[in-house]
Amino acid sequence: MYKTKKGENLSRTVLVLEPNINNLIHGLQLEISNVPTNIEIPRILKLAGKTEIVDEGKEIYRVDIDMNTASLYTKMKGIINKHKLYRTYSIAKAKSSLVYLDDLKLPIDFVKGLTKWELVMASQFIMKLKNWKGY
Repeated sequence: MYKTKKGENLSRTVLVLEPNINNLIHGLQLEISNVPTNIEIPRILKLAGKTEIVDEGKEIYRVDIDMNTASLYTKMKGIINKHKLYRTYSIAKAKSSLVYLDDLKLPIDFVKGLTKWELVMASQFIMKLKNWKGY
């Protein structure tokens, strides 16, 4: 869990854009302690690429990002800046934390159009950072 200045432990759900640049994970923070960071998460996922179901029962999704990170960032710059979503995390600190695929609450209408994704093997995926100790 990531401790805030108030001493609260917070988990974070992150859409990973780059899993390793200079030992940093680059991504968009979508939730803090299972609370969405903004109401535009379905739009963010649509802009990022094709969202697919990993585990329907557990509400776990994967985003197939079909462009390079620089192009994606340019495409999403307005929404990223508007909601202050962009984050970097130390890989060393992430490795000492529990990192796993986790659920993300999405509107039913958005989920109805998704396809089933069978294997979790891509480098860009939605992950939850638990036991996070800081940036």
